[in-house]
Amino acid sequence: MAQNRPFPYETGVPDHTVAPITQQDTAFVIAATTGGMAEIALGKLALEKSANSKIKAFANMMIKDHGKANEELKQLASAEQISLPVSLGGVELQTYDRLATKKAAEFDSTYVEQMVKDHINTIDLFQQASKTVTDAAIKQFIEKTLPVLHEHLEHVKDIQQEVQ
Repeated sequence: MAQNRPFPYETGVPDHTVAPITQQDTAFVIAATTGGMAEIALGKLALEKSANSKIKAFANMMIKDHGKANEELKQLASAEQISLPVSLGGVELQTYDRLATKKAAEFDSTYVEQMVKDHINTIDLFQQASKTVTDAAIKQFIEKTLPVLHEHLEHVKDIQQEVQ
C-alpha cells in the first residue's frame, strides 16, 4: 500500500522522532545571521575607511569568521526551512549608515566601540540561546561559535586600548 515514498508519513502515521523547529530556535538563527551580516558589512566598511593596520586586520577577521558562521547558519536554516534576511535593515542599517559618515580617526574609534558593543550583545545572545535552543545542530553551532566570539571581543578590546 505505501509505495516507497521518500517522506516519513508512509504509513499514514506521522513520525514524531524529529521534533519540529521551535520559535526560539528560529529567532536565534535569524538574529545570529543578521548580526553576522552586520559584522561583515561593517568589516568591509572598515577596510575602506580605516588606515589603521590593526583595525584592517580585525575587519578581515570579521569578514572571514562571520562569513563562515553565516554559511553554516544558512545550511541550518535551509534544513529547517527558516527564511533568512538577505540584507541589513533596522538597527544594523542605521549603525552602518552612522559609521559610513565618519572619517579617519573618528571612524576608527567609533568602529572599535561598536565592535565591542556588538560582540558583548552577540555573546549574550548565544549564551541565552545555549539554554533555550532545542535543535541539536543549532546547539552544536552555538557551542562551537561562542569561543570564537569571545576571542573577537578580547581582540577588539586590545585594539580599543590603542585607539582611544
